[in-house]
Amino acid sequence: MPCITVLDGARILMKDCKLKGDTTNDACTAGLVAIDADVEVENCQFQHFKSGGIMLQSRPENTIRLTNNQIVSCDTAGIYIQGK
Repeated sequence: MPCITVLDGARILMKDCKLKGDTTNDACTAGLVAIDADVEVENCQFQHFKSGGIMLQSRPENTIRLTNNQIVSCDTAGIYIQGK
């Protein structure tokens, strides 16, 4: 289950955020999941997400900017991007 989900045609701008996964129940969580959306993430921390810190699917027309972020103890992938 993702903390934040952004879907097709939407836009998200995250600055100076701290997101923490479930460390008590061993749940499969993700920090940010975006599907065909514009994503800007700057100076954020993602910690303890078993399904990944930032998981993106994008198209060529999507804007993706990931700047100065910290990803700690995230399984599967810290950042996973799929698409062109």
